[in-house]
Amino acid sequence: MADLKRRFADNRTTALPDLPEESDQDFDATDRMYIVREDDSLSSIARKFYGNASSRRRILEANRALIHDPFQIEPGWRLRIPA
Repeated sequence: MADLKRRFADNRTTALPDLPEESDQDFDATDRMYIVREDDSLSSIARKFYGNASSRRRILEANRALIHDPFQIEPGWRLRIPA
């Protein structure tokens, strides 16, 4: 996955971070996936799925391998949304 690229609107290109290989034990059958969009935050995603922004920590903990700074998530990232 290290060679994946994402193109921004201003035509800059950045590499996505290396991600660990997903295993069946990391993903519960009731979990969902969400692709981050422009202007999303963990709080706004938590409101969409759980009805309140305070549940953002659930999303953060489920995606610790990808999210190192909860205030900087990138459009195009695939986040696991725990049930």
